[in-house]
Amino acid sequence: MIGNKKNIFCSFFEFMGNTKISRQRGVTLVEILLVLAIFSIIGILLVNIFIMALNSQRHISSRQRSLVNIRHVAESISQQIRTSEIYYDYYKDASGRINIQNPQEVLALRNQKGDRYIYYNDKNQNSLILIIMKNDGGKVINEWSTLTDSKEINIKKFFFYINPPSNPFSEERCNESGNCLVGSCTVNDPESDKSGFCCCTQNSDCFSGNCDIGQESQDIFSKYCGSLGKGGTCLPFGRQPSVTVVLEFESVSAKVQERKIVNLQTTVSSRVYKR
Repeated sequence: MIGNKKNIFCSFFEFMGNTKISRQRGVTLVEILLVLAIFSIIGILLVNIFIMALNSQRHISSRQRSLVNIRHVAESISQQIRTSEIYYDYYKDASGRINIQNPQEVLALRNQKGDRYIYYNDKNQNSLILIIMKNDGGKVINEWSTLTDSKEINIKKFFFYINPPSNPFSEERCNESGNCLVGSCTVNDPESDKSGFCCCTQNSDCFSGNCDIGQESQDIFSKYCGSLGKGGTCLPFGRQPSVTVVLEFESVSAKVQERKIVNLQTTVSSRVYKR
């Protein structure tokens, strides 16, 4: 009996153990597919975020390179303006009169050696161009250089505001033969040293484009040119020449919809003083 009871108990525990094991669930195929789908979505999101960050970094790097290049060009032009004078003779019209109508698409400078620097935007090449015209023993040698790369930078605008519009170091004087643009010449004045000035009533009467109507100029005008009414004398502008450089560009390497137009503007005065 005792042996039978032991067998019965052993059989019972074996049955209970098998029952517990049978109650443990396995992982179904649906659950595996669901987990794989979740991890796939997370992986795709992470990859997209990485690609977006990488593209953004490339675009920022491209714009930075373009900006550094343009700033270097703008600084080199500013430095040349400071150490040179505006080459006003470049802007003479067919009559020999300096005719600067701002804004100008070409900037002409001349250094102390007489070398001339011509800056402009070549719209065919879409690049900023510098021409250096050097004097070599009476012979002019032209040197061309491209300041920007059309594959990286698209130039939208490049122009200059030149002030004053006429050479402030070139005095407009006259003599008995009368070489004024419009008015008469104040010659042979025994009472003062104001001989040799042209009378004017408006700026267009002067080669310099500046009809001075100060009290002293009005007195000279009344004495020599009173028959013309009221006016003054032609005098050069009393200020240093300056150039305002305006530049607008965009980076070509970025996508069209992601390109941003950048504007740069700076005003630089010439440090060449000739009076």
